[in-house]
Amino acid sequence: MSPTLLEGVAILVMIVVAWQIGIRLAPDIMSALQRAYAQLFAVGDHKSAEDNQSAPKEFPSDREN
Repeated sequence: MSPTLLEGVAILVMIVVAWQIGIRLAPDIMSALQRAYAQLFAVGDHKSAEDNQSAPKEFPSDREN
């Protein structure tokens, strides 16, 4: 085999191997992205800052004697 043909075969093998790795990893990556998207844009599952506010707290130094 000439070096050029050997390089071509090596590149072809690398493409096939990368394709197979991609096929096996793609479902895991897509499900992780889908979970992250759902968590990021979940509606109604989080409390806003206004919900957590209560009456101002009174400290002993705030009282007039």
